[in-house]
Amino acid sequence: MNWLIDLNTENDYVVSTLNSWIHDLVLDYGIDGIRIDTVKHIRKDFWPDFNAAAGVYSVGEVANGDAGYTCPYQDYLDGVLNYPLYYSLTKTFGTRDAGSMKDLSNQIEYIKSLCKDTTLLAPFLENHDQPRVRHSILIVAILFIRSSLGL
Repeated sequence: MNWLIDLNTENDYVVSTLNSWIHDLVLDYGIDGIRIDTVKHIRKDFWPDFNAAAGVYSVGEVANGDAGYTCPYQDYLDGVLNYPLYYSLTKTFGTRDAGSMKDLSNQIEYIKSLCKDTTLLAPFLENHDQPRVRHSILIVAILFIRSSLGL
């Protein structure tokens, strides 16, 4: 992604402009929640004011399978995409070298021990950054997600 423009979030004018932009965008369009891409690529202390300026639930993408890395972002945003659960689900239900249900259970307990509010995590099986899940696996995994922790 070296071709993307880098906004200087160290600059007060840039920060103020972004905060005003998200505030106005939410008001103008009646947005009730936002998903923020590539959160881990911007300094953490930028996010609380941006989140407050939005004034709605904000979930950030922190594409990392380690809950020890991902969960602390709840100190900066309302929630994060539950990548640690995603990787465990796809391993348990979606690969030839399937993980065990015990491994999945251990991962859930690990996530619960590290995230301050697991009900604000956003579980998912697919997104624009991840490969499609086979239909047969999808049904089982969706049933699991609907009965597990998170939004």
